[in-house]
Amino acid sequence: MPRIAVILFALAAMGAAPPSRIDVSGAYTSNWGRVTLTQHGAHVVGDYVYQHGHLEGTLDGNMLRYAWTESDGHGHGVFVVASDGELIGTWGVGDDDTRGGGWRLVPASTRIARD
Repeated sequence: MPRIAVILFALAAMGAAPPSRIDVSGAYTSNWGRVTLTQHGAHVVGDYVYQHGHLEGTLDGNMLRYAWTESDGHGHGVFVVASDGELIGTWGVGDDDTRGGGWRLVPASTRIARD
């Protein structure tokens, strides 16, 4: 767990942009199936294929902290938006946001928008 946290914080420190400069809206492929995200200001909502999942979170710089719900569970997680548009992060169960495992979102078509 500490190694994952160190990686996430290192990624967050690299190339951070002001919150208004990143828009993560779009379609992604991931290790948990297709994900679609919609962003309004710093608020991000999304749906993913695995167990009809839903996520909702807040983008701060290039870090997205979110809560997820599925047909049989819920938890929290964190993504870092990389310079190539990938969202690299972790998920956890309940209040934890790292111990569940890794979650990587790759843009299905275009990179993230930056002003």
